[in-house]
Amino acid sequence: MTQTIQVAGSLCVLLPFMLVQFKKMRPTSVSYLTFNAVGSTVLAVLAALSSQWGFLLLESVWAIVSWHSLGKYALARISRRRFQSASPSPSPTASSCDAIPERGAR
Repeated sequence: MTQTIQVAGSLCVLLPFMLVQFKKMRPTSVSYLTFNAVGSTVLAVLAALSSQWGFLLLESVWAIVSWHSLGKYALARISRRRFQSASPSPSPTASSCDAIPERGAR
């Protein structure tokens, strides 16, 4: 059973990596980051359970960086939504020139 989980975790890391190399996926995409985060977390847990310290270090750092990148993406998305909902919608009768002050006006 452990071998099956290891293979699944490895595929979660390797398949997106291959897709990036073949220009089928962007390394900044949510799907790439998610697969890396999940796969490396699974592999890190398995490495810890079997006392494989070098592998644990590798996969833990990989997982931390992937989860951090996903968190940054999520925060940026939330921030963007808040900004868009807080922005007043333009008045349908106002022209774009209404917001431009005349020369010399303060």
